[in-house]
Amino acid sequence: MITWNPNQQVVNTNIFLACTQAAVTAGAGLSTTVATISLSNDITSKKNLVLINAQWHFTVTPTAASVIALVGNYNASTNVTHTTPLLVQSAYINAVGGTGTTNAVGKADTAATLPTTPVYYMPFVSEQASTGLAVALQSDMAGIFVIPPGGYVAIQASSAATGFASLMWAEYPVSI
Repeated sequence: MITWNPNQQVVNTNIFLACTQAAVTAGAGLSTTVATISLSNDITSKKNLVLINAQWHFTVTPTAASVIALVGNYNASTNVTHTTPLLVQSAYINAVGGTGTTNAVGKADTAATLPTTPVYYMPFVSEQASTGLAVALQSDMAGIFVIPPGGYVAIQASSAATGFASLMWAEYPVSI
């Protein structure tokens, strides 16, 4: 896990995040069409993306029991098609003069087409239908998942679900 160390003289400016700016609706099951949130690393990238945190917050009680999961896969020759990009922010606020732009390599979207069908990596929250409970999850990924060039992750659901989503990651040079 990446943590703040007050004795460290250099501030980590390699941590980035993306959050949906409105509720998104996940379709049922694994799909190459993402309508929630995805994070991808282009095949020509010279960096690895290390997933630090993933969040899902239900805004509507699902009509059927729903499991929210981190999914992903890899394709060495075809990039994710970016349809509706999200603004990627540096976790170091005002890192680039307050313009909201970063030098992040990772690309985040609320709508994207994945080059291959994803697989389930980690289910991390579920909600029963019609319970009326407001369920939210913040999952500390602790750097377990490394997204190499050509890799991607997304948040998808086992049945239709609506909520806010966010992903946080660090970027490190690909080591040989």
